[in-house]
Amino acid sequence: MALAVKSAGLGGLKKAMYVMKCLDRGQTIKQIVEGSDGDGELVDVWISFLMQYDWIEQKNESDEWSVTSKGREWYEKFTRTLIDG
Repeated sequence: MALAVKSAGLGGLKKAMYVMKCLDRGQTIKQIVEGSDGDGELVDVWISFLMQYDWIEQKNESDEWSVTSKGREWYEKFTRTLIDG
């Protein structure tokens, strides 16, 4: 059973991680914006950030995205840091 996480209250890289995981799960940008209290500009900023660091890539100019191996590595490191704190 997947844990549903709302993006409200997430800041910094936690928000970037949320956007990346949503894209990885096949959500559209519109769905992510709706789950982010309608803040499309912030979602666009995080998508640009994730693309700049080659952590996500867009498939064929569509609304389909994939997380790169660099993105998965970053996600695992970030998650371990949060858990090990």
